[in-house]
Amino acid sequence: MKILLDNLSQLPHVKIFLQALLATGLVSQLKNRKDWTVLLPTDQAWRKLGGKNYRELLRDKRRLVIILAYHLVPGKVYLSDLLHRRYLKTALGAPITVNTSEDVEINLDEAALTKADISCSDGVIHQIDSVLIPKVNARILQLLAQNTSQA
Repeated sequence: MKILLDNLSQLPHVKIFLQALLATGLVSQLKNRKDWTVLLPTDQAWRKLGGKNYRELLRDKRRLVIILAYHLVPGKVYLSDLLHRRYLKTALGAPITVNTSEDVEINLDEAALTKADISCSDGVIHQIDSVLIPKVNARILQLLAQNTSQA
């Protein structure tokens, strides 16, 4: 079975996420911890942010780290687990709301789950149709302040 990074590099239509992970250095976090759940926005999801917005975001490493950390969940969370959860706690520390409809459609915050349970030896990947943007709260502002003072 492949590791997360191998799967990410071989999946079609998700190159922007992988480039962002490499640009921010978050790849080392994925390597240093076993068992991650990656909520993987497609390239089309990034483009939905708007051409100028998504290109600016990719150049702003501080904001990008926060957004990417919001797409990483410690531990393996499979589709069967999502059906029984209301929240996922992200690597950022902020929760993502899990909404399940009667026809088993799952939304994570505002993103629809489009492909589930891509298993890896060190985690699981779920493809989503939107980039998740964390709601600004005191914890996120504190992280931004720390990153700004270290720059």
